[in-house]
Amino acid sequence: MEKDAGGAVRSEEVSELLTRAATLHETISDALGLMIVRCPTCDRIEELSAEDVTACLRTGWSTCCGATMPVEKAT
Repeated sequence: MEKDAGGAVRSEEVSELLTRAATLHETISDALGLMIVRCPTCDRIEELSAEDVTACLRTGWSTCCGATMPVEKAT
């Protein structure tokens, strides 16, 4: 990793690494049959199993911060 004059890792590289990590996380979750959802309040990521998604189709997903988000089954 390249560092700037002050010794810090460049933000572009950090952003690229975070994007790669998110893509890898999505790929693994897809392979395991999980759905990734993100809390709209704190941005925390959670994985829902097929059973969780089925249970949330009517009532929505209760986030860690108390919000309720709609969940739609992927086709």
